[in-house]
Amino acid sequence: MKLLYGTTNNGKLQAMKNALKDSDIDLIGLNDLEEELPQIKEDGTTPLENAELKARAYFEVFHIPVFSCDSGLYFEELNEEEQPGLQVRRIGAKELTDEEMIVHYAALAEKHGGKITGRYRNAIYFILEEDRHFSSMDMSIATEPFVLVTRPHPKRVKGFPLDSLSVDIATGKYYYDLEVKDVSTSVDDGVRAFFAGAFRANQESNMGEILEQIKILSMTVTEEEYNTNLEQSYDCLVKLHDWGVDKDNVYRPLFEYLNRLEDGISYNFIADTLDFVTGWCSPEKRIWDKD
Repeated sequence: MKLLYGTTNNGKLQAMKNALKDSDIDLIGLNDLEEELPQIKEDGTTPLENAELKARAYFEVFHIPVFSCDSGLYFEELNEEEQPGLQVRRIGAKELTDEEMIVHYAALAEKHGGKITGRYRNAIYFILEEDRHFSSMDMSIATEPFVLVTRPHPKRVKGFPLDSLSVDIATGKYYYDLEVKDVSTSVDDGVRAFFAGAFRANQESNMGEILEQIKILSMTVTEEEYNTNLEQSYDCLVKLHDWGVDKDNVYRPLFEYLNRLEDGISYNFIADTLDFVTGWCSPEKRIWDKD
């Protein structure tokens, strides 16, 4: 599916593409769109509130599945007044460039003995449909603790300036000198788990709605409209199959519903619907058994 990441930062977009590269998501960013971008006042008090503000604004304009992220940076050695929190790139009213950030945070480390220990608390707000919203600020999408030092690594990645100052606690090496990890990818497992959980929850919700439609068809069916309703029930099953819902997960709730019905037209209707699920029907009407 095509999914909009609400960012103009190409570095962040590429990092997210790397995290989701093995999924079925076709990820695009705001720079891929031709429409004018909305002006958003990020005045939330937490990363999650800001992520929600952005995602809602982009969804209202573009009407496609979209998610936005935000983060706050917090250090063990800093008092509350010194914490960057949501204002990672700002000093007062000034927004820092990548190089200015490196200079500023290196000075903070120098002030506190040459190093400071912190982590990013990250948030995701995902709008799949108008009434399907998913969000997280779980620790699984927070970075592991890391150390910022005074002397930057020579490597730079645009949009991730503090990675150049970041040192792995376990090894004492710059993240850029490690073979398999860096600060920008340390939350990838949590991001993948978030989207997998969101899509799974959405599928379960959709499945519940479709099964409810089948039950309503069974309750409203008449002799005259039996075949018409049964064809609609069949179409519902095809939709569940195309969404990747397992046959047993369709059969089980319908069979439990059948057992609560008394003999009659509704009972027969669900029994005939179950024949489509199990494949006890004409070959051209088989759904799962022809996979």
